[in-house]
Amino acid sequence: EQVLTVVPAGSAPPSPPAITLPPSNVSAIEGVTATFGVTATGDALRYQWTRNDVAIDGATSATYTTPALALTDNGAVFRVVVYNASGVVISAGATLTVSAAP
Repeated sequence: EQVLTVVPAGSAPPSPPAITLPPSNVSAIEGVTATFGVTATGDALRYQWTRNDVAIDGATSATYTTPALALTDNGAVFRVVVYNASGVVISAGATLTVSAAP
């Protein structure tokens, strides 16, 4: 598939996305939320978070906060797709570790 980007004369295309700080692994106890974040450079960036490689509805900003965690969330891997008109980059996976509440 080819993508055609139309740029008005005299202007440059947007700079492509680059991840400068990928999401980190998070450890939490069941019943609380966990937050993942990414830092990226580029123009007009858009974001899509995934859990175990499935897009999360509405998770379209530089941070994502989970619903309250359950033990079944242990081991889930979160990634973020950062994109704009000039390209796409996918972060490394960040693993969620969930422990039982005391």
